[in-house]
Amino acid sequence: MGLPVAVLIHTVTAWIFATQASRSWWNSALLAPDFIAKAVASGTALVLVVSILVVGKENFAQHNRAFRSLAHITAGALAVHFFFLLNELLIRGWWASPEELEPLRLIFAGYGWLYVMELALPAFTMFYFFTARGKASPGSLLLGSFLVFPGILANRFLLMPPAYNLFPLHLSLPGVEVEGWNYPVALGEYTPDGTVFVDFWSYAPSAVEIAVTLLPFAVILLTVSLLLRWGNFRPEAQNPA
Repeated sequence: MGLPVAVLIHTVTAWIFATQASRSWWNSALLAPDFIAKAVASGTALVLVVSILVVGKENFAQHNRAFRSLAHITAGALAVHFFFLLNELLIRGWWASPEELEPLRLIFAGYGWLYVMELALPAFTMFYFFTARGKASPGSLLLGSFLVFPGILANRFLLMPPAYNLFPLHLSLPGVEVEGWNYPVALGEYTPDGTVFVDFWSYAPSAVEIAVTLLPFAVILLTVSLLLRWGNFRPEAQNPA
């Protein structure tokens, strides 16, 4: 039930980003399918975590086949994500225009460590879940699942700084020493050099954005908790020996 809804939500969200003409970093037809791939990976990883916590170690072996299937779905969705990412980097590198390379320069210069985390953590989970060891125990499945979340969050965060710091418009006034102000990004207060416009904006999520990010996790945990309280959905309870 949730998968079609997730596809629709992430498709519309990606279209909102990709159709912003002034933000070249977002202008990609791969944004929508990549959003869906990352949603499937992180959503399945969350289902995997909740399922393991509900079932417990004592019943892990009984449901090991289901856990392996969830791990394969997570790893497969991450593989699709990295395929899209490789395509994006390849095309931008092929054209090698300033509009294509400047966002990458901004990422590596200011957020290199975050970009490494975005790549390394999901990549580890992808390869780990394709191995027998990655699916052998609750601990290994929980480890791989928990590594997906910060990686996907880093990916989401890095949508913002390159887009906001590629200024499409500049303001130049006659008789002013400053050659050109980036417009319309303004701090709302004067900087030490006497201007209100900035050359680089260090984006940070607001309290509202953080709350919106945490809201789905809270809703999922609340829903699962209520369902488990009102009934037993485990197969062994519905089909007793």
